[in-house]
Amino acid sequence: MQQLLIDDMFEPPNPDPFLVVLNYSGGVQSHAIARMMLRGEIETPERFLVVAADPGNEHVKSYEFRDRTFEEFAAAGIHAVVAPGPKMLDELKEKKAAGVGRLDTPANFTEGGGQLMQCCTRHYKIRPINRVVFAYLSHHYGIRRGIPSRSIERWIGFSADETMRAGRIKDEDHRQQFRFPLIDLGMTKRSILEWYKRRNEPIPPRSVCNHCWANSPATFRRIRDTDPEGWKKAVEYDELSRDLSQFGVKETCFVSDRRIPLAELEKRGFQGHSEDGDLLSCDSGHCFI
Repeated sequence: MQQLLIDDMFEPPNPDPFLVVLNYSGGVQSHAIARMMLRGEIETPERFLVVAADPGNEHVKSYEFRDRTFEEFAAAGIHAVVAPGPKMLDELKEKKAAGVGRLDTPANFTEGGGQLMQCCTRHYKIRPINRVVFAYLSHHYGIRRGIPSRSIERWIGFSADETMRAGRIKDEDHRQQFRFPLIDLGMTKRSILEWYKRRNEPIPPRSVCNHCWANSPATFRRIRDTDPEGWKKAVEYDELSRDLSQFGVKETCFVSDRRIPLAELEKRGFQGHSEDGDLLSCDSGHCFI
């Protein structure tokens, strides 16, 4: 039944892509794929690249997991790269100071009950990763143009209970196709956690920016308690993003779905009942996996 569902949802892939790329976010699911490969449970393709993006303020533990894993990839002879790209807090500071009129906003909450359009993932993750992939093809294989359709296969860490999210993933670039190794293995979020436990593998934290709109009050509390520098940056980003009128946003904005400043959320003891899962709506395959 699972395979029938997948077959109905996705076009037949190119069975022999030239380059396979793992989108590594450092979260539970993309990290599971990485660990399975390093343990020999998933075969490494002949031409394989691991790429991570860094918008600049993920949890300190996420960076520790990523760095250790990339060291292991290097020891195994597998190229693993952190894509250079803009940092969200730095760019917001620079653009506000310069009076620049365009910003790739996250889906922050507005005072009137709405949300901004989510533009951050493409600018801070997808584009930097794409630049690395095409630079890699040019540098290592001399391929600069005329890349055939669906010759690049991107591995995304969606689980078998996220087939609807996987079905919504989009990329306008005809040179790329997508594959979902955990779905191929029939692994749900629960079975992925069981995989970690059976092998005594440490479980990474959720892959998300510290200042992300998709964090619940409880998650903001955990960030405050376990990543003080990351919490400080989250509060700074929240304060700077309150007034985005120079970018055409008329309403006051907030990082938290409580629609109060993060500093005030802390004063109130991080009260709130939303769960992280209730807030997730990013289907790019670059966040929360």
